[in-house]
Amino acid sequence: MAGNMQNGKNKGVNLLNRTIDDVDLGRKAPQNIEMEKALLGALIVDGENCLSEVEDLITHESFYLPSHQLIYSAIVKISDANASIDLLTISQKLSEMGVLESCGGPQYLMELSNVVVSSANAPFHATIVAQDYIRRGIIRNCSEAIKRAYDNTDDAFDNMDTLEEKNMALIPDAGSGEPVDGIEAHSECLETIARLKELGSKNIITGVDTGYKRLNEMTAGFQPSDLIILAGRPGSGKTAFSLCQLLTLNKNKGNAKKGVFFSLEMPTSQIMMRMISNVTEIDFSRLKNGNVTDDEYRRIASCSDKFSNIIIDDTPTMSITALKRKVKKITKSNEIEFIVIDYLQLLMPPKDAKRGNREQEVSQISRGLKIMAKEMGKPIIALAQLSRSSEQRTDKRPLLSDLRESGSLEQDADLVIFLHRPDYYDKEARDKDGNSLVGSAEIIVAKNRNGSTDTAIVEFRGEIMKFKDYGTEEHSYQPAIVKSITKQEDFDAKFIGEDEDF
Repeated sequence: MAGNMQNGKNKGVNLLNRTIDDVDLGRKAPQNIEMEKALLGALIVDGENCLSEVEDLITHESFYLPSHQLIYSAIVKISDANASIDLLTISQKLSEMGVLESCGGPQYLMELSNVVVSSANAPFHATIVAQDYIRRGIIRNCSEAIKRAYDNTDDAFDNMDTLEEKNMALIPDAGSGEPVDGIEAHSECLETIARLKELGSKNIITGVDTGYKRLNEMTAGFQPSDLIILAGRPGSGKTAFSLCQLLTLNKNKGNAKKGVFFSLEMPTSQIMMRMISNVTEIDFSRLKNGNVTDDEYRRIASCSDKFSNIIIDDTPTMSITALKRKVKKITKSNEIEFIVIDYLQLLMPPKDAKRGNREQEVSQISRGLKIMAKEMGKPIIALAQLSRSSEQRTDKRPLLSDLRESGSLEQDADLVIFLHRPDYYDKEARDKDGNSLVGSAEIIVAKNRNGSTDTAIVEFRGEIMKFKDYGTEEHSYQPAIVKSITKQEDFDAKFIGEDEDF
């Protein structure tokens, strides 16, 4: 488009009747020149007021005639300079751009201003202009996709993702939200506070129940629209922890909302085997070998209702665009509570994104997940690998600087949670009072945009893939938070391989 606008500067070129060759299908591309004239006329007559009504619907590319594109661009430039929009300033701006005469001169601008009496119908006209532009774009994009589809060497899934991304890009990035008056926002908050006050102040969960008392106290549950980064070294239990989140959904009887688990690393069968071990508390290693008693087999067969709120997708390779498409499809027939992605670094950036180094790609992915969480109004829990830098420290607890490959994870996340198991590094680990830390895990809230940061100590039973609060069932002791772990003996991982996560 920049090329078309530049060409207009050549003396003697008339852009009034020169059309854009969007496609070559033997038919006239969708257009409505009279609506374009009416819209530009309204902008000339009512300037800034009219522009504020239509600028979220259109860009200069929305117009079919290059001359109209240039006129609209001039109007936007005048507005950006905080100058008055009228017949004279538009003429002057077009003259500065070197395209006044090729756009019809002052006479054509006068003709446009006489087309309308007021700008009252400008939003309606802008909608029609925008729709024609989108139609032209869809035709162009689909034509390109058709050509690619005939090429047997081209990846069909890549072609489909690219087509969807290009079609979505035709819509101006104005967002779906509307500005809210401060008084109205205050009133809504007052109503929320009043409801919470009636419920009482103790342990109120306003988001999704995390399943852990101390974590709920810090977060009030995983909140709508939040991007939650759950990070740890391989073997720390990230997958096991996220599966515990899914199983928490069934604690509330009658809850019909679903948790969606995208496993880019493990097949559904392995995910389900881990959850069965968690629910039945049958040793995972015996489940894998089929070494179960008849009574245990009956327990396994009768626990299917525990997974009624869970949806699993084990597609191994996905871009952000493909992920959004899958989520959109799932939400058509299910009410979603939250989404888990295992794990973030295995996602791919959008197909048409500018390629850069790995840090830039992870930045694109994390930003895409945050936008997705906000658009859906649901929490997204994205698992993430940590760098090896913590392995070189005496105190092995993760830090925000350990987030692997991109500082944007910390920036985009509303909540950053680290998992740390002292006995992963020292099988005889003890706290400062000499209490054994074997079988314990730390849930470290390292960043909380809307609450406090602290550490919750929970029990971890690796043989059944389960995290749970101390004080439940047979346990009553909760160890103090460990300040330093100095021993660096290798943990004898009985249930995991060298790099496999729980």
